[in-house]
Amino acid sequence: MAEFALELHPEKTRLIEFGRRAASDRAARGDSKPETFDFLGFTHICSRSRQGGFQLARHTRRDRKRARLLEIGEGLRRRWHQGVAEQGAWLGAVLRGYFAYHAVPTNMRALSAFRHYVVDLWRRALRRRSQKDRTTWTMVDKLAERWLPKPRISHPWPSQRFRVKHPRWEPNAGIPPVGSVRGAPGDGRPYRDLLAPDLPALLPRRPDGELPTRTPRCFRSMAGCAACPALRQSEKCGTG
Repeated sequence: MAEFALELHPEKTRLIEFGRRAASDRAARGDSKPETFDFLGFTHICSRSRQGGFQLARHTRRDRKRARLLEIGEGLRRRWHQGVAEQGAWLGAVLRGYFAYHAVPTNMRALSAFRHYVVDLWRRALRRRSQKDRTTWTMVDKLAERWLPKPRISHPWPSQRFRVKHPRWEPNAGIPPVGSVRGAPGDGRPYRDLLAPDLPALLPRRPDGELPTRTPRCFRSMAGCAACPALRQSEKCGTG
């Protein structure tokens, strides 16, 4: 990093014991729970699933949540004299944007608490518009049911998001490349450079000019029976 005139921030950079075995290793030494760290608006925690295995828990940072609630309170103060429908539409848009980013697994409790605080801010704003206002929680709950979305998890689990079981995610990952076939016409490029979209041009055609209804699946004839050296010697292939 010194080569590029960069340096680590002393307050934002630290080494901590974190991961699948951090809790058990620290418990064996008699230490407390693993430390947490903040990143991208979330507090990352070593947690456990219902089955007892390791689970990475992500909760909304408390300081970011308080700051966002203060901004919403200021926005309501600027909209005190607007109609209830206009206030509800604005708060609904704010909550939808907040949930779109923070609705990750293991963060449902923080999302529900955030919506509750927003409803409370709306109730206080409505009551302060008049000294004779009689807005109750029952009335505000009906308004919230009408205008404010309820939290729900919209982001997948990390194992699903990054496809741990299927690490190859390229568009052509599920289509095997054509293997090199000895003796087959190359057309200026080896068969290993051809992908499945080029296969129909290489497959043998029936006398009527149509493609066969069944594609050969033997290991040596990814490019079709016409390029299979075994088929040249004997027509008893069993796969074509």
